[in-house]
Amino acid sequence: MQGKGKPVVELDYPEWTRDLAFLVDITEHRNVLNVTMQGRNKLITEYYDSVCAFQSKLALWNTQLSKRNAAHFPCLKSQPVNHQSMDKYANLLSGLRHEFDNRFTVFTELEKDFAPFHSPFTIDASEVPEAIQMELIELQCCAPLKDNYASAIESFYQSLPPQ
Repeated sequence: MQGKGKPVVELDYPEWTRDLAFLVDITEHRNVLNVTMQGRNKLITEYYDSVCAFQSKLALWNTQLSKRNAAHFPCLKSQPVNHQSMDKYANLLSGLRHEFDNRFTVFTELEKDFAPFHSPFTIDASEVPEAIQMELIELQCCAPLKDNYASAIESFYQSLPPQ
């Protein structure tokens, strides 16, 4: 920009460039989550898994940044950092994790309800609502469905009869 006669004053301030580097890294992480949650033929359990994984990553990154470790933040890692900045970024990640916890509380509340759909052949029928216990047992004893489930979960649910 200086070569073009349009200097960017902010780039002269190390704190500003550190903040920008952190923002670039966390935006990349959030974009990866966004992409994993797009597409057709996904089950709610896949979305739940993606959100849980991201929340776990936030916790890991928070811990690592608190220890001055920017391993998963390549842009930030390339910047000279200080303890105060790393604490600030760790706090920002803590706030982001809190926001995810609040926004996706319904997933946590429904986690036990996902089990019959996530792993229908391993769940104990006594652990599901009574209204679907008999149907679950029938499903677990159906060899063709079990084979179809093993090959691909999407085609498994598509092959189920309408009831």
